[in-house]
Amino acid sequence: MPANKKHRWGALLILAVVYIIASSQISTASVAERVDAYRGVAIIYNNQELTGDKQPYIIDDTTYIPLRMLMNSFGKNIYWDAANYRVVISDGPDFTVSRLNEQIKQKDEEIASLNARISSLESQLGVQADTSAIPAPTGLLAEPLSSSEIELTWDSVSGATEYHIYRAASSSAPYTKIASTADTSYVNAGLSANTRYYYKVRAVKGSYTSAYSSYVYAATGSSPSLAAPTGLAAEGVSSSEIDLYWDSVSGATEYHIYRSRTSSGTYTKIGSTEDSIY
Repeated sequence: MPANKKHRWGALLILAVVYIIASSQISTASVAERVDAYRGVAIIYNNQELTGDKQPYIIDDTTYIPLRMLMNSFGKNIYWDAANYRVVISDGPDFTVSRLNEQIKQKDEEIASLNARISSLESQLGVQADTSAIPAPTGLLAEPLSSSEIELTWDSVSGATEYHIYRAASSSAPYTKIASTADTSYVNAGLSANTRYYYKVRAVKGSYTSAYSSYVYAATGSSPSLAAPTGLAAEGVSSSEIDLYWDSVSGATEYHIYRSRTSSGTYTKIGSTEDSIY
């Protein structure tokens, strides 16, 4: 082959190689640019973002979601069966329970938010419209009685027909109304042991409600080591007196007596004694 033909073929070959490399680089850059432009896609399920090692992305208006991230978020087991060249997906053992717990937690947060809004509105109404009609209670005190009870007492408000009791898990948390009483004391029962509770009280006079009192707090004690009194009996001795008797409890230093007008009503502490009679 003449030398000039060899030179021409060599030049064409070099041009072809350069063209192929350039085309490959342009194509790769174009794809990379398109993928980078659509990374960072967030997948939201029940107000929570799904996360995983591999993130979703979009190419040509199609969203690609890593299957493992999606299945793990829904409590599924997933693995690659290399022998049969397939992806195997199955329900996790606690999928139903975990999902229900998530839903309960979400509902609790929604309820807490609503209670906060209600308390805020009630507080605004009390400050703007009701404070002049009836003052807020003062002298609020909280005293732990046992591992599950805290007693609240406060000063009487002139003209008040009843009082609303509110409780929260911290001083700045939403306060939720837990009870109403016509007395100036209240025993909050059914509490958890070794737990601190915060309280506020509002006075009510007809259609008017006072502002909140200052908050107080108390912590329940450890689980009781004393047994509950047994053998309680009541005997009417006159038109204005009732005697109470019960069996003594080993280790007890005193007994607290509570009274209610009905068996399911609110029991108010009325006295204490070191004896097993009152």
